[in-house]
Amino acid sequence: MIDSVKDLQSKNRQHIDSETARQDLAIPDSFSLIKHKYLVTSNKRGVGKTSLAANLAITLSTREVKVGLIDLDLLGKDILKILGFKRSSYEIDEDERFIPKSFSDHLKVISIKPIIKDVDQAVIWKADSKARVIRQIVADIDWGKLDFLIVNSPPGTGNESFAVTQVMHGAKAIFISTTEKEPLPQITELIKFYQTAQIPILGVIENMSGFICKDCDRTGGSTYREAIIMEINYLGRIPIDPHMADYVLSDQSFLEKYPDSQAKHGYEIVVDKIIKDSRS
Repeated sequence: MIDSVKDLQSKNRQHIDSETARQDLAIPDSFSLIKHKYLVTSNKRGVGKTSLAANLAITLSTREVKVGLIDLDLLGKDILKILGFKRSSYEIDEDERFIPKSFSDHLKVISIKPIIKDVDQAVIWKADSKARVIRQIVADIDWGKLDFLIVNSPPGTGNESFAVTQVMHGAKAIFISTTEKEPLPQITELIKFYQTAQIPILGVIENMSGFICKDCDRTGGSTYREAIIMEINYLGRIPIDPHMADYVLSDQSFLEKYPDSQAKHGYEIVVDKIIKDSRS
């Protein structure tokens, strides 16, 4: 009986090692066709990270560049629902890789949640199991050629976040901060985490930042000053829009539903800086 258990454990280890070796080849092969990758992350939930990542990708795609958006946050809002997709299943190519959904001619989207059939079960998985799933799914996506990949990364500094940093070689991090819920000084641990993982930090976006000033991209709060003190690039602010509550229940892209939103100006400023960074 003991020998049988040992044999089973040995076979499992061999399978994991074999799958890891396959992924080590598949991930860089797929990413070789993607020019620029940006991880959108935060230190905790409740700062609007997923919605911001979705709208950032949409705004970027309007610049006539090819954009991919991947949601790797197991426990956050479903990015497919945020963008108005009614069906969550994916087609598979001849190499048994997932084909992302087309939001537009310039934007492809895929989420980890529909691939994992029982998200409730995923919540109680061991951390290392969730990390392996993230790695496997990233390895099995057929993106084709992209100019930009926006990643909705898990918040915090846990195993899932670490798994994302390990597979997204060459990516840069974009932090989300809010004046009320998460002032910039509170993400010091997150900054150290990404620096240790050798992921360059592009900068910080202040989300839910009052109402927009169309003549500037600075906040009336403290995030801009804090960014200077902490030597982090201030990428801009996304204001609260009066239509935001309706959007959450609409199952439709916010910028698609409200193209004249005050928030659009904020996204355009951030995208300008992302494109400038990609050309540097």
